[in-house]
Amino acid sequence: MTGFFKGIATAMVTPFNENGVNFGAFKKMMEYQIDGGSDALVVLGTTGEPATMTEEEKTEVIRFAVKEAGGRGAIIGNVLMHLWDDEESLWSLFEEFQSLAE
Repeated sequence: MTGFFKGIATAMVTPFNENGVNFGAFKKMMEYQIDGGSDALVVLGTTGEPATMTEEEKTEVIRFAVKEAGGRGAIIGNVLMHLWDDEESLWSLFEEFQSLAE
């Protein structure tokens, strides 16, 4: 069976501060993992915090990760389907994220 990536995938925590997601800290964590040889970053995955985040927060985190990675590795973003209003808006996000990665 062939997978969609090879190598190391790091599960990323989502850092927060008093204003919400701490994107400065998140960028530093991403850079550390990419520079260290991670082939993929798992964003909003198994670390627990996505269950308490809004659609907008999750979208912003995945969008940020794709832009910051800049094609240097895969971004595997967790999207819990039941938290989105409709499937069509979710597919629109997938298309946007794909275009950001190109």
